[in-house]
Amino acid sequence: MNIIENYKNIPFTYVIDSWKPGKNIILIGATHGNEPSGYLSNLQLLEDFQNKSLTLNEGKLIIVTKANYKAFEKNERCIDIDLNRVISKDFIGKKWFEYERAKEIMTLLDESDYLLDLHSTSGKSEPFLFSEEYCLDIAKNLGVSDIVVGWADIWEKSILTDNEGYMHANGKTAFTLEAGSHDNKAWKEVCYKASLNFLSYFNNIDKKYIQKSEKLFMVKLNDVYIAQSDTVKYSKKNIENFDTFDKNSEIFSDGDFVMKSDKDLVVVMPTLEENIKKWDEVCFFWEKIEQ
Repeated sequence: MNIIENYKNIPFTYVIDSWKPGKNIILIGATHGNEPSGYLSNLQLLEDFQNKSLTLNEGKLIIVTKANYKAFEKNERCIDIDLNRVISKDFIGKKWFEYERAKEIMTLLDESDYLLDLHSTSGKSEPFLFSEEYCLDIAKNLGVSDIVVGWADIWEKSILTDNEGYMHANGKTAFTLEAGSHDNKAWKEVCYKASLNFLSYFNNIDKKYIQKSEKLFMVKLNDVYIAQSDTVKYSKKNIENFDTFDKNSEIFSDGDFVMKSDKDLVVVMPTLEENIKKWDEVCFFWEKIEQ
């Protein structure tokens, strides 16, 4: 087992190779520069492999500690454009820093079999995992209780431009972990635990690290709302992730428009009012899946 820094001359990228057959795994942190949990978790994993408290038994592991390293140094989500919206070869010719970085990330994704993308949320939230229905057996083994499915469906009519979507579009398997709110670095442990479970599931490390969730809460993506003005106001004060709204209840106003639920819905990843500008994602709507 050896560790290569700045793999393929790509900054903040490390490869740990067992030199044995097995799955090629990639873990990505700080796709958004103001989300430290994945970065901190990946540093801990690197340290564990370096001091040999962890051993890669088979396959290869790629770790990207700071995907958007320029934004990370400024504690900003991005520099020119959201990195997790330009993971696509359809943006060739664009001069954004994020797209230059996206080209590097895509070369790493191309040689990986499975991705775990480590994120956090701007608002208050418990950890949750994005999965697709065909790979729920894996998702249920990552130690995260709340699982949301259908992310790829909402984007299928547009370019799949995030890390997870790029993998799915290329016939591979990927998950995105939202490990709680940005400002709580304790969520690093959620990323770290999920990463150990991920590697254990594929036999890259010993099975003893697997910690399953005893109870799961699952929802399926129904729709996404894009702001049509700069004045979005939620009907609930201090709205939180996974807040529920009964049929026909008001969710938010957008300028003169009032959004009401046409069925019982769960709101996921509501953007803070003060951060919403025209054409931003306001929130995603989900329906509970009965277990």
